[in-house]
Amino acid sequence: MNKKTKSPFPGVRYRVHSSRIYNRQKDKYFFVRYNKGGKTFEEPVGWLSEGMTAFDANEIRTRIVSNIRLGQAPQSVAEMRALDAQQREQEKRKQEAAARENITFGTAALEYLKWSENNKKSYAQDKSRYDNHLKKRFADLPMRSISRFPHLESLKRDLQKKGRADATIFQVLQEIRAIYHKAIEWGLYSGPVPTDGAKKLFPKINNQRTGFLSPDQALDLLTQAKAKSFTLWCQCVLALHAGLRFGEIAALEWPDVNFNADTITIRNPKAGRDRAVYMNEAISDMFQELIAVRTKKGKSFTGLVFPDTKGRIQKHVSRSFYEVTKDMGLNEGVTDPKQRISFHSLRHTYGSQLAMQGYPIQLIQELMGHHSLEMTARYSHFSPGLRQEAAKSLANLFKEESGEQTSQGDVISMQENK
Repeated sequence: MNKKTKSPFPGVRYRVHSSRIYNRQKDKYFFVRYNKGGKTFEEPVGWLSEGMTAFDANEIRTRIVSNIRLGQAPQSVAEMRALDAQQREQEKRKQEAAARENITFGTAALEYLKWSENNKKSYAQDKSRYDNHLKKRFADLPMRSISRFPHLESLKRDLQKKGRADATIFQVLQEIRAIYHKAIEWGLYSGPVPTDGAKKLFPKINNQRTGFLSPDQALDLLTQAKAKSFTLWCQCVLALHAGLRFGEIAALEWPDVNFNADTITIRNPKAGRDRAVYMNEAISDMFQELIAVRTKKGKSFTGLVFPDTKGRIQKHVSRSFYEVTKDMGLNEGVTDPKQRISFHSLRHTYGSQLAMQGYPIQLIQELMGHHSLEMTARYSHFSPGLRQEAAKSLANLFKEESGEQTSQGDVISMQENK
């Protein structure tokens, strides 16, 4: 660049670029000079090729000089740029706030479905629920305008009239809630959520499995499972003899198995806290076989006990389990999904057998790792004899106490007669 050259405007100078051409002339870079507090300041303001001219530079200098005289901001090019940037940011925030204020349910739903496709196994169901139950009704409505009354209650009522199951209605409403909360999380929306605080809006559903195995069926299943898959057999033993969920079994690591104390530590279970499971003889024998098999194959005893083929946590129960239940005919003629035998039915069998053996419901709750006693209460009907025995015991207790009170009354009566 060359030395600075004066422009026709006082206090405005520029440098000419040695080679860069703009509009058939060499590009220029402008500066403004002004006095403040007895000192001279010079600041760059921009290139001709970026839209700056000597006239514009003079306008900037005039504004700065005037502000210095009046004692107001901005009093420099740097302050002016910072103020402009602040104003642009404020305007941007206003526009974003307006966008959040007016975003439609359909726009947020499409973003949710993109996320679901990459992060959820139930993407197909999410998309189906949106396409079939939500899109036509809500897609063009601003999210802020959708409320429990009348929108969600009307949706629920219409689905009920169409004969949709309570579970379906629950899932549709749950998807609405998920779309709202994800939109808030992503900064797309900042308004109210119509499903929040609307507990009664969601229908109560009972999806707890009630099917369980008899002792003979359980033994037969273990035999056939072992013939199909050794790993599956090991997992079935843990489910039947310790009541472990499949997720707990899949996440089990070797350091969690304590052969000295005959305990298994279940980390981060569904109830939200660690718990200890005690190994009975069947579980101990299973582990001895498993150790022998792994030793023969030269495998280590670190990490997951039952990793998948890639060494990761197993996500699904082996298909061999369903082949076993099919071969045994356990689900033939069963139309109620809750009655069908699944891997989780082995855990249910564990709880049911404990109740049938007369163990207290609080102990069953602890052994199964239930968060609340309400979850365990469904097993109480398996022990009707215990309830009858308890009622008889209480009756006998009151009978004895009643007899003691009569005797005391007789003594008092006799004393009064004297």
